[in-house]
Amino acid sequence: MWKGRILASDERVGDEGDGVLYASGAKAPIVSVTRIEGVRLDRPVETKILMPGPKASFYEQRLEKGQTLPPLRYAHDVVCCLVRGRMRVTLAGETYEAAPRDTWSAAPGAEIAIEALDECVLVEWMSPPHLVSGTRLLTWGAAPHCSSHIFSRWEEQEEMRMERVEGGTEFGPPGKDIRQFFKVLVPGPAVGLIWITHLRGKVANHMHYHHFLCYLIKGKMREKFGGTQEHICLPGDIWSTQAGAQHYTEALDDNELLEFKWPAPMLWKGIIHSWENRW
Repeated sequence: MWKGRILASDERVGDEGDGVLYASGAKAPIVSVTRIEGVRLDRPVETKILMPGPKASFYEQRLEKGQTLPPLRYAHDVVCCLVRGRMRVTLAGETYEAAPRDTWSAAPGAEIAIEALDECVLVEWMSPPHLVSGTRLLTWGAAPHCSSHIFSRWEEQEEMRMERVEGGTEFGPPGKDIRQFFKVLVPGPAVGLIWITHLRGKVANHMHYHHFLCYLIKGKMREKFGGTQEHICLPGDIWSTQAGAQHYTEALDDNELLEFKWPAPMLWKGIIHSWENRW
């Protein structure tokens, strides 16, 4: 919970033992993926590895106009969000036209196929992790066929003002109304995904009781966590912490980001709250 003041530049947040990760989108390794789940692709997919694990993986993929991914079934939960371009997505036999910020999720065993209608940037979250082996992406095990999926159109989702996060109600600085809004793109069951806007000057210092990962779409953020880490985050960067890690965040510009949370917290009527306090 935010304590009503901005931390000094030399103050620490959290503990050295906190599990945290920051990855620069400009410096992240890139693999030209030629096979996914044993299926050879018609053209390699440029895949940027932003988080390889251990609880989940997070990759940014670039597809050329006209490029396709054949029908594939994953053994793990998967959530994808289109960052740029237009895409045709087929989930368990149902086809959707995706625009920027549209999102889809599928349970293990649900068949997914995509076609890039423009040059596209797509981000993928998967738990357990989608593994990279050479130029291949693969999941462990096999899942029976199922049709469970969600396709979420960003423009159709209700925009809610964020009122409370983990019981706290202040987003600082004191005396300033920092309007913060979000849309629930995936409500669960394995992961919650929300789209968030932050106005410049928004400050928060709190602890989540779930794992989370943020992907910055636009703007600039200062993030402090893990005892000694402090980063200035730019579009395409990510930051992630395990449940129970203290986290300080400050919006240096007006911005927007995607935030993945797992296990899925309660996302309702402007409230974001973990189900259990276990630390």
